[in-house]
Amino acid sequence: MNLFIVESPGKIKKIESILGSDFKVAASLGHIRDLPVNEMGMVYDSWKLNYVLTDKGKKTYSNLKKLADRADKIYLATDLDREGEAIAWHLAVMLKIPLDKALRVKFNAITPDAIRKAVASPGKIDLNLVKAQESRRALDRLVGYMVSPLLTRKMQLKLSAGRVQSAMLRLIVDRWQENQEFVPKPYFGAELDLGQFRAQWCPESFLVSGEKVNFDRALAKEAAEVDRVLVVEVKSKLRKKMPETAFTTSGMQKAATKIGISMEEAMKVAQELYEKAFITYHRTDSVVLAPESIEQIRSFATSKSWPIPDKPNLFKSKVANAQEAHEAIRPTDFSVESVSGVSSVASELYGLIYKQAIGSQLAPALLRDTSIRFQSECGRFEFEAKGMVVVEPGFMVFSGQSADALLPELSEGNLLEVVEGRVLDKKTKAPSLYTEASILSKLEKLGIGRPATWAAIMTNIRRRGYIATVKKSLLPTEVGLTLRQSLEGFGFMEYAFTANSEDDMDLVSNGKMDYQACVDKVFQQVFSDVRDRLGYEGEPNTFFIPADQRDYAPTVKQVDAVKRISDKLGIGLDSVDMTSARSISAFLKQHYDAYQASFVPTDKQVEYAEKLSAELGVEIPSEVLSSSVKLSDFIKKNKAKVLKLRQPSEKQKELAIKLADTKGVSLPKDCLESLSVCKKFISKHLKNQKKFKKTG
Repeated sequence: MNLFIVESPGKIKKIESILGSDFKVAASLGHIRDLPVNEMGMVYDSWKLNYVLTDKGKKTYSNLKKLADRADKIYLATDLDREGEAIAWHLAVMLKIPLDKALRVKFNAITPDAIRKAVASPGKIDLNLVKAQESRRALDRLVGYMVSPLLTRKMQLKLSAGRVQSAMLRLIVDRWQENQEFVPKPYFGAELDLGQFRAQWCPESFLVSGEKVNFDRALAKEAAEVDRVLVVEVKSKLRKKMPETAFTTSGMQKAATKIGISMEEAMKVAQELYEKAFITYHRTDSVVLAPESIEQIRSFATSKSWPIPDKPNLFKSKVANAQEAHEAIRPTDFSVESVSGVSSVASELYGLIYKQAIGSQLAPALLRDTSIRFQSECGRFEFEAKGMVVVEPGFMVFSGQSADALLPELSEGNLLEVVEGRVLDKKTKAPSLYTEASILSKLEKLGIGRPATWAAIMTNIRRRGYIATVKKSLLPTEVGLTLRQSLEGFGFMEYAFTANSEDDMDLVSNGKMDYQACVDKVFQQVFSDVRDRLGYEGEPNTFFIPADQRDYAPTVKQVDAVKRISDKLGIGLDSVDMTSARSISAFLKQHYDAYQASFVPTDKQVEYAEKLSAELGVEIPSEVLSSSVKLSDFIKKNKAKVLKLRQPSEKQKELAIKLADTKGVSLPKDCLESLSVCKKFISKHLKNQKKFKKTG
């Protein structure tokens, strides 16, 4: 038996049908090992990562180990990216497969050809890619576990910092603040109706240096009042318009958000399409299609009479930090125009992927751009009209094309009568708030993070209550604003620093930079941040000590609490190290209950408690009567019992009966005998009645 290990159980059935009975296909369910949750999980200075089996991974590992012990060969068929390479390495280590004998297989699509080709020529685990993934894990852990606890203590509010998530939050908050602080300013243009077309006033010659628009309405009015204009220049040129590339991960996410599919949902259904063998691997920065894929598109396009260029269209990524190890996203079979057996959202996404991939290899469109410039008879004002005509539609026959903007045939020296002129009253616009699509474009341009992780990061900061989405716009919450402000001036928050870290991880993946050097650069910056910005005075290695062995300087509130308890209980503090948070915490834990019990109840508390006890026919123990805390617990415990025993008033009974009749519902059991039941029924139905009146 040969064991073939993939990441997702969704692939098992399809791959087993391809490989046959000689193979057992099993899933690792992602990572079986990870860093521990409650500590850094990293050795200071060497940055060696200390892994533990995850709760889910323990069972998975046990199952895989049994299968591995019986297998003749073990194929590690985890995903194509760095994460997949790291998972393959973890599996090899835990299943005790020597790395020089580990059979690493990679495929870009779950098709018979791709799977069989991968099995026929297995490779080795790429340790450079593994180190690059470990670099990302280490850098994220350093920021999260060094900054977040200290920030939380300083702000007295649970806050979480992250290498990429904080940069994303900064973008969203800063854009929102720019939007809120923006004061619209009126500006003015002019437009002439020349019969068959319109011309726009060109105010550039009147603008003060640095200005882009005209703020003088009287001047715009003059321009709009000209009677005739002279053609002074006619320009016409042909322009090629290339189709867009097949989707990268970020391109797919952006296109999905434009039709109402969130980033998170897009990644989820793309996984569904990949596992059902409808598309190739969906985590990619590549804009390139394999030669055989291009040939398939060209052949299919020809059969449909769609125009194709003489030579295939070749594209190069324009994105910072692109990782182009494999193909762009494409259908596995170009003759499949729509898919079934998947969710409706997945079907929609497939349609986008299909059109994008095929369109990328169709012929460019040929357009004719025309520009006509006019001058008023007095020579003071200039105007321009622009037009565009599709000469050869090329790929637009498949993707759709915009309508022509026609201009009449004119020559220099022609004089045209103005039918009507009008002033255009406009206002400067505030910077637009980010949407999921536009934040992706910005992150991509800055080279921050990896497209495959952006959806999870967006979900994370939304779940933590740092941002909200209102009409597709991303807005910061109060907590998000606080977090952004509290991280002002931190070096790890600089966009260039985050992008440079991505560059360094790329160098690690190519074997051109050492893992330790990559991690050390980020540690030095983050340690500088917590020392200078958060007042950390400890040693660097303290962060790497397990949490239950670590100590910090106590907060002012902790010190004050110790002094209050000491004074109240008459306890000396000789045994308490007032510079140690661990020592102070131990003191508080030991004496807090006694401190609470030392408070004497008020007369009102005693009076109310005795009233309750009389109605219930129970006695209050003397130790309860002498303690405010214990007496409060007694009241809380017995108040509901008393209310249940008390009879409702006649008015309450009448109201309950009336509400039951009006609503057409039955009175609950004991409603007319128990005050608590009656009050609860009345409260519920009066509240519903108010809601009805408000909405009605």
